[in-house]
Amino acid sequence: SEIVGDAYVVTPVNGVITNGQNLNDATISGVGGGNVDQKYLIDPFAPESTLDVRLTGDGNSGDDTVNTNAGQIGVGQGNDLDHAGAVGDVLTMEFVTGLVAGQPGDPGRVLVNVVDLPMENVRNAATASVAVYSGGNWLATYTYSAADVASGSILVSHPEDFDTLIITATDGTFKIGSFSLVGYVPGDPIDIVAPIAGIDGDGDEMASSISFTIDPAPIDQD
Repeated sequence: SEIVGDAYVVTPVNGVITNGQNLNDATISGVGGGNVDQKYLIDPFAPESTLDVRLTGDGNSGDDTVNTNAGQIGVGQGNDLDHAGAVGDVLTMEFVTGLVAGQPGDPGRVLVNVVDLPMENVRNAATASVAVYSGGNWLATYTYSAADVASGSILVSHPEDFDTLIITATDGTFKIGSFSLVGYVPGDPIDIVAPIAGIDGDGDEMASSISFTIDPAPIDQD
């Protein structure tokens, strides 16, 4: 710290101050095989999270089941999401709480930040769209190119939290792997205190300090 002209300049560190965003993520422990009307994933993110996931399908061949293996999710007979003719398979993914195996019920909704969807067994230049909903209200629809899908995963995020994804195969074929929830967590504020001393003409000194806080940058999920 030093006085430069009529300004008091504080140099608190020699290096970079980081107060940005961290990422906390939780990946489902598994899916489990089956071919059912609704697939319940109960506490799949434990212990990081206690939310559940309900999966439903709308198959382009009229087979509206959710068809899964140990670690992958599909729709209908093919255990995948594909696009046939002008129609693509659709998978609805709802983030909820309070699911009970074998009981339909009306679970509570859970808002999430970001979902990382692994794209596996990709064939025929597959493309996809993902519609984002909250409380039954449409928020946005995002489209993903063949390059996006072939990259191995797509990261679905929106400025507003959401509770439902509707994933549609718009071309080709793919499967959804063991997906993750990603939460953006802002860094903590950084408090800095710089000591100062005032000295008069007789050499008398009075100690004090200047304090300030560096706040984390706002979360930007775009």
